Amino acid sequence: MATSSSLLWLPKLYKSIIDDVIESIQDLFAEEGIDKQVLRNLKEVSCSMILYFWKI
Repeated sequence: MATSSSLLWLPKLYKSIIDDVIESIQDLFAEEGIDKQVLRNLKEVSCSMILYFWKI
């Protein structure tokens, strides 16, 4: 079984995934006229949840 110290890379992986998803949907949001602040808020909340979960 993996120890908690061996899983320290997971939050970075999750943040990278969030960054990739946000980047890939920027154009779709722009085409729909959705304000960029919505994506910024989504990213902030998602990253905050990761930090809270992993207690970094």
